[in-house]
Amino acid sequence: MAAMVAVCFVCLGNICRSPMATVVTRQLLAERGLSGAVQVSSAGTGDWHVGEPMDERTAAVLRRRGYDGAEIARHRARRFEPAWFDEYDLILAVDEENLRALQRRAAAHQRGKIRLLREFDPLADGDVDVPDPYYGGPEGFDTVLAMIERSCTALVDELERRLAGRSAAPTSPAERPVEAADAGLSVTLVSRVSGGDICESWRGADRHGRPVFVKTLRNAPAGFFTAEARGREFLAVPGGPPLPEILAVTEDALVVSWIEEDRPNPRAAREFGRRLARMHASAPPYFGAAEPGFIGTLPLPNEPTASWPEFYAKCRLRPFLQALPRRQRDVVEEVCDVIDRLAGPTEPPARIHGDLWSGNLVWAADGRVWLVDTAAAHGGHRETDLAMLALFGTPYFDDILAGYHEVAPLDPGWRRRLPLHQLHPLLVHATLFGGGYAERAVAAARTALEILS
Repeated sequence: MAAMVAVCFVCLGNICRSPMATVVTRQLLAERGLSGAVQVSSAGTGDWHVGEPMDERTAAVLRRRGYDGAEIARHRARRFEPAWFDEYDLILAVDEENLRALQRRAAAHQRGKIRLLREFDPLADGDVDVPDPYYGGPEGFDTVLAMIERSCTALVDELERRLAGRSAAPTSPAERPVEAADAGLSVTLVSRVSGGDICESWRGADRHGRPVFVKTLRNAPAGFFTAEARGREFLAVPGGPPLPEILAVTEDALVVSWIEEDRPNPRAAREFGRRLARMHASAPPYFGAAEPGFIGTLPLPNEPTASWPEFYAKCRLRPFLQALPRRQRDVVEEVCDVIDRLAGPTEPPARIHGDLWSGNLVWAADGRVWLVDTAAAHGGHRETDLAMLALFGTPYFDDILAGYHEVAPLDPGWRRRLPLHQLHPLLVHATLFGGGYAERAVAAARTALEILS
């Protein structure tokens, strides 16, 4: 069977944590008969150990636990090359340092596939790093192996679900024209490009050969792509971040103008911060929106509300409580009950993206940072967008903040409220992906409540 999913684990030197995760995951896949469906490998962000076998302490702990000795012996360290971003469907960093290193090297359309391994760890409880055991004793390798076994077991669970949900044979680009008669547009899908976990993303060409970007989703929820087009119009304000032009919308596809990408850089980041502040300052009349939106494939209630605490509890927290085991919901309910005391100084509604993680920023060749995937846009609290940028790591985040503060300084206590604003996206990820996100959401809720102590 040809591999349907390609996964790469990444640590610093590729001799301890990432090869350990590779050996564990390959055995789990073999036990479930999935070896032919998932390709697994590893690499490092540094080149210090290129060509070396895995650390003998890593090899020893794996052998003691019964893992394949031949598999262990075959490993040779290598450095992650930029060309590999397009070869893998999922790139799992072992800690935030390596996550940031990968994000700096990746183009914007590639960053959506970079995640943290311990996002899948059900016992992570907010701690997202697999610690580096290299400078410690043998006992550290046992601790790391336990973390990796938990994380990789949950990862393989997700991969198994993903593979089970795929059609037997995806259609080729030539078989997937997109017709939008109302817009007078016919598009040919040329090649797959990297995107998120929900839609298929394509480079296409219109009838004149001009490049376009196409997102497709079979059996998309009603109004899915219309919500994204509506969000784009909502966020378009003078002096704000640029947004791609909507060329066509159908029930199962969205066609927008193509953006030529470049690497992230501090100058573009600072200018984006200024533009984001201007967009936020263009205040809508209320919190919420006239119609519902989407985050991933999940519907987002947007009932217009006079106050942000009420809106956030009613429309962003309580609808996603089912993602948590029943025993863990009480702490989020407590946040909802006292949210007026957690929200900080009263602010007017801000025009926010609502799903502003780094994968929804496109660092473009024109020197600007563009906003994409706008289906969650609404009138909200401006700290929400900034908290989302901070949650999963964004290149040159400090430069973005510096530019933002030039236009619209934040309240001095805004960083203490980050966990409150990050609670919603963590609940969403727990709903969509499971793994360790439920524990991270509970940890964020507990931290948010510390403001009252």
